[in-house]
Amino acid sequence: MAASDILQKLRIAIRPHHEAIHRLNYSRLSLCLPPKVNNLSLYALGLTYYAELYYGLEEAWVSCIGDPAEWLFEQPDTHIHDSPMSGKERHYALLRPMYVPELLRTRRLEADLGLLRSMEIGLETSPHEHNMRSEIRSDIIRRITMKPHLVVAYAWVMYSAILYGGREISALLLTAGPGFWGLSATELRSGKMPCPLSFWHVDDAATVKVRLRTCIEEADHLLTAQEQQDILDEAIEIFNMFEMTTTSLDQQAALMRN
Repeated sequence: MAASDILQKLRIAIRPHHEAIHRLNYSRLSLCLPPKVNNLSLYALGLTYYAELYYGLEEAWVSCIGDPAEWLFEQPDTHIHDSPMSGKERHYALLRPMYVPELLRTRRLEADLGLLRSMEIGLETSPHEHNMRSEIRSDIIRRITMKPHLVVAYAWVMYSAILYGGREISALLLTAGPGFWGLSATELRSGKMPCPLSFWHVDDAATVKVRLRTCIEEADHLLTAQEQQDILDEAIEIFNMFEMTTTSLDQQAALMRN
């Protein structure tokens, strides 16, 4: 196995792409808030699209590592690296430590979107739109199934978006005021982001940041040189997915305004 700082390489590879997509999406978020709009329909539309990225990652991840309920609280095998590992054992050793429950977004997204849909804000789904979102999820599942080590790229890029960019985005969203989100001022002072904003909240975020960084740094000795390159290439491809998703959202938003 090649020894290398995969996390440092990831940071360098994605830096320009990260800055570009952050500017792109941050500018779009302001269009979803007052005074540009008076309801949550555009925000909800965007969340439905980006949710598919996280659904795809987390579904494929569990498929690679097995049901977490069966192993999450077991003591790790400290002798696992003392002998040659099968492909499945290596994937377990690589991907299970990164499976941090506090990071998972699927349940939060389902809860947020469930509440948004209950608000009757006109979030109808056309067959074409449904197919586009399904393709996003299916493509991620296919890519990870073929190369499970790509989870490293998806986990770092997609959870970093919450852990490192989430505070700035949350601050922007909260400028709309609690009433816009159907919340009381008391709910927003609780220290957590309740539905329909729970997607942006990570319990004990500072600790989780350290744990994610450590797990990815420790992945180096389990990755071949080709797998490391696959991860770097895929990280850039994820930002291409983000850009295509936002472009699709622009088109859907234009249709909603007409």
